Amino acid sequence: YIVCIGLVESLVKRIDKVHESIENQTSLVLSLLASLGLLTKLVEICPKGPDVTKLLLTAQSTELFGTISLLYAAVVPIGESIPPRTTSLAAATFNLLVTFANLNVETFQAVLIEENLSLKFLDVISILLQYCVPKADVKSETQTVIIDLIATLGFFCANNKINQDLLTSDQYLCVIKNFAKLPKQFDVLTYPTLVTIIHDNPSARAVVSRDFNVEVSFLRVC
Repeated sequence: YIVCIGLVESLVKRIDKVHESIENQTSLVLSLLASLGLLTKLVEICPKGPDVTKLLLTAQSTELFGTISLLYAAVVPIGESIPPRTTSLAAATFNLLVTFANLNVETFQAVLIEENLSLKFLDVISILLQYCVPKADVKSETQTVIIDLIATLGFFCANNKINQDLLTSDQYLCVIKNFAKLPKQFDVLTYPTLVTIIHDNPSARAVVSRDFNVEVSFLRVC
């Protein structure tokens, strides 16, 4: 019903209006966080299986609710010094993305197969990792971003050679290198994600093995 009456599209229109940093716009940030929270809750209660609610179709037609473009507009212009409100926005967005990917990874990957969108996605991840990894030991919202970001990358690469190759290309080597800098407490997330990145992909395996013992990756997951 919520999808049919156009509420989701209304939330996406609000998200789509962001074309620059939002750090100094408190009311806009609060509005975006509320919208992302509601979308996440809708995804959480959406039943798996046939798309009877049309939520999956809506997510695909709106390029995953406009979230990738939102992150790109909010994060990339700032660079590697991410201020608090933008960190909160990133945390809420990646929570939505990982929740959706867990609901239907095929739709999640189908949206990001579009080259411009996948490049934006990985550009944002590269910048966020550069900022978040040095702060990973401090219990804060930064840790929340890292946890959901890593999980989202796992879904992005799961049984998808195109995405595996893109992530392990020279352009995004910094992502794997930043994984290697994370504290040991993140291994429980990092190693399963590494397995999805290198699964059935010798070239990706060769790239990852420069920074990780890939045999250990498999053993830790098993």
